[in-house]
Amino acid sequence: MRVTGKRFGALLCGLALVAVACGSGGGNGQTGSGNLIDKSVGSDVKGALGSGASTTSAPVKEPTSMDEWEALWKTQREAIVKKIKDNKWGLQPDGKTILGPDGFKVDLNKCPGG
Repeated sequence: MRVTGKRFGALLCGLALVAVACGSGGGNGQTGSGNLIDKSVGSDVKGALGSGASTTSAPVKEPTSMDEWEALWKTQREAIVKKIKDNKWGLQPDGKTILGPDGFKVDLNKCPGG
């Protein structure tokens, strides 16, 4: 099978991308591109949380049995359902509008039929 110049170039680019993705982390024990994260992200997250919020907390004990996982799932689901109900997200009583977080809004009158 004969490899043309374009195919060889594409193969070479693909291998280069794989090499970059699997490259060294800079010799500090990291692998991959973990050292390429923007340093301002941490301060941006802290700013979004508010000045009184703490980003440090005691480690959460990970469930070790299926019953513990199901209990965790249940409490998380109940919190999400409560947030949805408190904010009145979902199909509105008029049957023509769907509301969601961050100002998400769908006007069902603008949807195509069928």
